[in-house]
Amino acid sequence: MNERGTRKWIRAFIIHHSSFIIPATAGFLLSWQTVLILRPGMLGGISWPLATIGVYASDIILLVAAAIGAIRAWRGGDGEEGVRTLPPVLRGSGLPRPGRRGRGCGSHRRALTACVLLLAAAIVNTWVSADPWLSAVGWLRILAFLLAIAGLPSWPHEVRRAFLGGFLIAMFGHVVLGFLQFATGHGFASTLLGTAAHDAFVRGDSVLETAQGRWLRAYGGFPHPNIFGTALLVAMVAILVISAPEAHPPLAETKHDAEKFPTDRPEISLRPRRIRLWRRLLLSRSLEMTMWVICTFALVLTFSRAAWLGFVILLAVRVTRKTTQLLALVCGA
Repeated sequence: MNERGTRKWIRAFIIHHSSFIIPATAGFLLSWQTVLILRPGMLGGISWPLATIGVYASDIILLVAAAIGAIRAWRGGDGEEGVRTLPPVLRGSGLPRPGRRGRGCGSHRRALTACVLLLAAAIVNTWVSADPWLSAVGWLRILAFLLAIAGLPSWPHEVRRAFLGGFLIAMFGHVVLGFLQFATGHGFASTLLGTAAHDAFVRGDSVLETAQGRWLRAYGGFPHPNIFGTALLVAMVAILVISAPEAHPPLAETKHDAEKFPTDRPEISLRPRRIRLWRRLLLSRSLEMTMWVICTFALVLTFSRAAWLGFVILLAVRVTRKTTQLLALVCGA
């Protein structure tokens, strides 16, 4: 295959799989602090990160999602009538665009109107702020987030799963960094990953002091262990969303196939398919539990009490839901 054919194949592959590649890449970049610094923040001659103005990789994702969310909210939400494709620049991504007469048009436009009013308040706040540029960047991120949320109900389920899958892959990179930081007591600085240098014996870094010495808490690629712990909780919820069973369980699928393709002995002809489906389900549950154990271990290394409390609440909700489902199944039987 010549160079021209290779480029054509790569372009066709990207367009065909853009409904997975684009949201997965967005989810992967979201958790990293990769930033292009436009203005370093200084306070009393000392570098101050909170006053630093920069463009993060996640900012680009957020602005694109905000533009799509604003278009969807203005065109009337996620109505079933008049569902159309996106403009040519985004065509092939698999993202449907609602028509002009969709249901929920009024509520979505009210939300968009609220964003406009918030924009007016942001302009006033920026005008009277001591640092107008820093205030403007902060308000821009808030407004972009709200606009992205406005179009969230219209995102297809496959796009949401791809986004969460990319986020999970990135989070396991953070988990590896957290393990190394706790084991070595040192965290390296990287401009590409957006990580800062940390050391267990440097004042100001988050550590755990014991009789055996000082232990560096797991930062991952985040500015603080508490933020890392919160991100791990979000990853655990993402695992549950991705591994959620489909609308038709394996046995229901085999029953449907038996009705669609009747045979003399369907219980024998469909047995290999049923076995494959149960193996797939078992593999999915095993992978879910493995990822949960890894995230739990990393959560312990953050030594974040707030994150631990959130994990206990999440675990209690999960156990309660499973117990309720089991009781309903037993009582129904």
